[in-house]
Amino acid sequence: MIEVKQAVVLCAGKGERMGAKFKKIQKCTLKIGEKPIATQVVENIIGCGIDEILILTGHKAEQVEECFKNLTIKEALRFIYCGDPYKTPMSALKTLIKAKDFIKGPFLCVHGNILFHRASG
Repeated sequence: MIEVKQAVVLCAGKGERMGAKFKKIQKCTLKIGEKPIATQVVENIIGCGIDEILILTGHKAEQVEECFKNLTIKEALRFIYCGDPYKTPMSALKTLIKAKDFIKGPFLCVHGNILFHRASG
């Protein structure tokens, strides 16, 4: 069995499919309940035993970083700015390639705007 100790969370997209209303907000920072989606994603990753999380940012990077400011697990996070997707169009794969120098081995890659819950047991 391969042990995964690192995760990459994609939080760089423009969110164009969300419509003009969301042009001013990074969609992974939208709150569901009391917390931004990306915060919940990261907490679930930490709960799975991942020690290091690379947060890949781009559009509205400052909003993404702001949503993590009060977490007690900040030492496990590393923010990597991948560029403005309005100036240099990027796919998820192109964004991931920007982090290649920080990836150390097998890793988990998830979108920062898709909630999941880890299975118990």
